[in-house]
Amino acid sequence: MNTHTPEPWIAVPRFTNHNDDPYIRTNHAGMNHVVATMTRLADDDLADTPMAEANGARIVACVNACAGITDPADLRKQRDDLLAACKRALVRYEAAKRLHVGRFVRDDDDMVVLRAAIRAAEGDEQPAQPAQERP
Repeated sequence: MNTHTPEPWIAVPRFTNHNDDPYIRTNHAGMNHVVATMTRLADDDLADTPMAEANGARIVACVNACAGITDPADLRKQRDDLLAACKRALVRYEAAKRLHVGRFVRDDDDMVVLRAAIRAAEGDEQPAQPAQERP
């Protein structure tokens, strides 16, 4: 199995290195070597430098966020499965609440959090937090 350079990775902007291009280096266990160089479109086009630096920063953020994850592609399937389960749970929870009005009033925070988690998973917003924790 192929392995990549261990995390954490660090994005180094153009003006802090000697070769004029932003680059990515590792800072794992005392290692300090270049992982990748973000090149500009043309050697004399400094206008590309902010984009190259932004690309490097995004790559580093993604790699560091996936630290310890064997196959990041599996995360999408896990997210889809969890989203489907949340939607099914919400439908069943709402149906039970309609059948037993009053019995589940205390659990309204759970419905709010579940709806917000679904919206967040679909890219709409961050999950809501319950008003208070219950035992």
